[in-house]
Amino acid sequence: MLLMEIFLIPLCLYAAINDFLFYRIPNWLVLLIIGGYLLKSIVFILMGSPVSILIEPSIGFALVLIFGFVLFSFRVLGAGDAKLMAACSLWMSEINTFQFIALVTISGGVLALIYLFHKNPLAFIRELMLSKIVVKFGLTTGNIVNKKNMVPYAVAIFAGVVWVALING
Repeated sequence: MLLMEIFLIPLCLYAAINDFLFYRIPNWLVLLIIGGYLLKSIVFILMGSPVSILIEPSIGFALVLIFGFVLFSFRVLGAGDAKLMAACSLWMSEINTFQFIALVTISGGVLALIYLFHKNPLAFIRELMLSKIVVKFGLTTGNIVNKKNMVPYAVAIFAGVVWVALING
């Protein structure tokens, strides 16, 4: 559990902030989460755990990824969100993948309601943060996505990860 709190939570926080600001989740971040889980599993296997500890998480990962891309095909979820949720489900397999998915779904519903009723204040906060980043790092505003009807679902995934860590910690 401590590894999840040290490794996964900061990476998910970065994904949530990046998704809130730019509506993007970098692939390298998803690969880092998957690689971190594989590295942890290899260490456990070398310490005497059976190789079969990779079977259940792999099946859960595949199912979450397939379901995520079905939702992506219906434009319910972004591709990066589907990949991030599948990668996080690897870490959640030790606890309860279904609990994680349920908590992410609840968080996503709350987030969607917040976006539905408080769109302008959130857009103002996003634009303010983006303006500070553009000035500080000299970015061009042409790279910044401005989609009006999108909800940054990585925020809900981050909330689900933290929620699971708090419940099962």
